[in-house]
Amino acid sequence: QNDTKTAQADEFLHHEAQKKLLQQKKRKEEQLLLSTMNTTKIERMKEQARLRHELEIAYKTGDVEKRKKLQRRLEPEERR
Repeated sequence: QNDTKTAQADEFLHHEAQKKLLQQKKRKEEQLLLSTMNTTKIERMKEQARLRHELEIAYKTGDVEKRKKLQRRLEPEERR
């Protein structure tokens, strides 16, 4: 009977360890996803800054076609 209790305790500890590993894995995946989203957002912001700079140059040089094209690209997605 002592062996049965030991086996049950071992099995319980094993399940607890597996749950803990699974939770750690989920946390790592969530952190990776968040860091990726932040990186993507940063890249989009840099792209928008570059487009705004090009738009400013188009205004100064009088390039109407380029200005219109850049304004369309800078519009939010839902407006297009």
